[in-house]
Amino acid sequence: MSTFIAFFKTILKFFISSPQIFFKDFIKERRYLHFICSILIVLPCLLFGYKYMDLENVPIVFIIFLGAFGAFVINWLREGYYEQYHNAFFDYLDVYAGAYGGIAAAIIYLIII
Repeated sequence: MSTFIAFFKTILKFFISSPQIFFKDFIKERRYLHFICSILIVLPCLLFGYKYMDLENVPIVFIIFLGAFGAFVINWLREGYYEQYHNAFFDYLDVYAGAYGGIAAAIIYLIII
């Protein structure tokens, strides 16, 4: 039960953190790079899925989930790599900014298709 509660606290923190990501030090902390790079990585992946994996018949919510989850995982792995090998600070706000970039990529995908 505690794992279930911890999971939902993490989800809640993701949605509550958006003012910290987009308004407070968005340029200074270089979170825009996570946002833009996530769009540039996730959008071609979604287009590939449209062409080869029949994503045209998938619900819109699942497309947005794929974009957010894919970008979250990519940014989480990147932050972990830089923490382990380059002694950088692991910042979940950077990961969340990347996940929001994945959501933006999914919305762009839905507009294009």
